[in-house]
Amino acid sequence: MFEPDHSGTFGWLSALIVLVMVGIGLSLLVDRRFELSSSDKQLKVDVEKNFAVLEGIRIKHDRALGELTELEKTRSPQAKELSKLQEQGERAKERMIDLNGQVGKLQSAVAAVQKEFEGYASEYRNQVWQAAVGEKQAFIAFRDGRRYEDVTILRVTAVGMEISHRDGRARIDFKDLDASWQERFLWNSSERNTALAGENEVPQPPAVQNTPSTPKGFKPASKAPATVPDPTATGKLRADLIGWNNKILMLKMQLQEAQSNIGSKQKSPPGSLETWQQRANRLSAELNQAKVNRDMAQLKLAAVAPSDPLSNASYSDY
Repeated sequence: MFEPDHSGTFGWLSALIVLVMVGIGLSLLVDRRFELSSSDKQLKVDVEKNFAVLEGIRIKHDRALGELTELEKTRSPQAKELSKLQEQGERAKERMIDLNGQVGKLQSAVAAVQKEFEGYASEYRNQVWQAAVGEKQAFIAFRDGRRYEDVTILRVTAVGMEISHRDGRARIDFKDLDASWQERFLWNSSERNTALAGENEVPQPPAVQNTPSTPKGFKPASKAPATVPDPTATGKLRADLIGWNNKILMLKMQLQEAQSNIGSKQKSPPGSLETWQQRANRLSAELNQAKVNRDMAQLKLAAVAPSDPLSNASYSDY
């Protein structure tokens, strides 16, 4: 017997195995290529996305750069304006210092003029009070209609007048007299209250001694006899004269201020179109005219009340 020949079978099996191995290899190659192809596409997608992000960043950068350029353009005028404002602030500060100095001078001048005026007013009032002693009046009427006849002024004080009259003596509180008497003697309530407090007494109604009762329906005469100056007219003339004296004092103060500022850094008064020199010239002219008006007022007063102290007062301001 002979053994069967299996060489063909082994060859076929070997070929089959080789084919299977080749198929597997080809399959692996195809899968690998597919994977590489997919990776390449994903990479392209990622690159495109990153490129889009970079493009957005570039656009934002360009926009920010443009805004920065615009800010630089506007910053330059603002810096100039700020510098200008700082310079104006420095000038305003210097101006304030100068004004403070002028205010100090004006306050000193006002205080000096006020002191001078108060001294003048006190001296004038004392002269008026002293000059009134011994003055005779046909009558003195009260605000409420009562009056004293055949009056002689004995004394003038801060409270009022002490008089003698037909029926005796009395002290009259100035508040019971009309305005013409108060203007003449320049009384004021503050000094009255101080004087009364010094006397340690409470203000009382006018002391009346043997004063006759006022007849029903009685009306006091509106004017004094022809031989006695009219207190109302005299009071108005006196007030006019005092007013011109006050005007002269005020003009002197203003003229002094104007003359002290001539040649200063500030060429003209604040809010005025005229220079200090022009103001001084104008005030000087007004002062001279005020002196003329004062003299005219004194002449008018002297014609009505020649014995009044103001009628004979002399002024040394020429």
